[in-house]
Amino acid sequence: MSADPLGLRRVDVTPAARLIAEEIRREGPITFSRYMEICLHHPEVGYYAGTARGPGRDKDFITSPELHPAFGALVCKQLEAFWKELGSPDPYWFIEGGPGNGTLAADVLSTAGSKYPKFLNALRVALIERNPLMEARQRERLTAWGDGVSWIESDPEAWEPLGTGCVFSNELLDTFPSHRLKGGEEGPRELYVDIEDGRFVEIEGPLSSSALRAQLEAGGGTLRPGSLAEVSLEAPRWVPAASRLLERGHLLTLDYGEPANLLYGSRHPRGTLRCYRGQVMTEDVYDIPGQQDITLHIDLSAVTRAAQAAGLSLVGMTQQGAFLKRLGLQDFVHRASNPSLPREEQRAQLAALELLRDPSALGSIAVLVFGKGL
Repeated sequence: MSADPLGLRRVDVTPAARLIAEEIRREGPITFSRYMEICLHHPEVGYYAGTARGPGRDKDFITSPELHPAFGALVCKQLEAFWKELGSPDPYWFIEGGPGNGTLAADVLSTAGSKYPKFLNALRVALIERNPLMEARQRERLTAWGDGVSWIESDPEAWEPLGTGCVFSNELLDTFPSHRLKGGEEGPRELYVDIEDGRFVEIEGPLSSSALRAQLEAGGGTLRPGSLAEVSLEAPRWVPAASRLLERGHLLTLDYGEPANLLYGSRHPRGTLRCYRGQVMTEDVYDIPGQQDITLHIDLSAVTRAAQAAGLSLVGMTQQGAFLKRLGLQDFVHRASNPSLPREEQRAQLAALELLRDPSALGSIAVLVFGKGL
């Protein structure tokens, strides 16, 4: 098979692949973090640059808000409890990072309107979206709530306090660029992306930053020789940065992740890197760059340390299944079991609700709550 002038076999050439190849030819091998940044977040060729990708039953992957409205309804119940705990302030800000299709925000607002009218009167929603096409989709979906919904600058450097409330994210931190490390006899080495025989390949080299080893070791993680791991320096920075949006309140984040001593150990000898396209999971991160989602587990130890260093307190940590159960997921199961519902609808709802709490599925997602000024 012939290769193009960049050295890639033509079957592999996507717009993102060409851009990556150009950078490698110009500057030499790049970190996997840089590769992932282009694949996912480049404003023109990245996976999240368009609206054809992302969460949904007809898209590449599905998230909890898209799976069943029970998720958004129960999150609203938790927010209303936070609001009361803080003295029922008006306004109360619900700030969502990575709002996707706007499904969660719509479910929170709908639930507040039907069950918590006093809370709705105080509720203000602010969304953090870097993709203008997705923002347009969100605006269309949330138009019924008018001035109660706004959008804020996606650059953390521009963030200033809005007031009292809650910053929320769901499966956001696991999309941040991450470095790939490999255990060696004398300590971890980093994997870089290069081109060989017309394809992207990984080559070993020294760590691109001393912060990688520091983060790995600070949480008690160890890499055995030959073991792989993903270390994100960006994910731990998001929570303290997002806390600047609040004068007082909570940060509620849900993501696939584990403490460092479990994440960087014998449980994941090949790392946690996964790709999704058409609801199918694969581990081939170099296939169709820019046209498949890339995700990984985050280091909860590093996120917690960063939050506490910024003055936040860890209020609680659990898993999604237990979190939703405590909030009343079983009530939705009972409703879905109503024999008056058509059989197919009943089966579909029960299956979706089971996925939300299943410890081998979405129920395993880590839930962290941090407090500011509590």
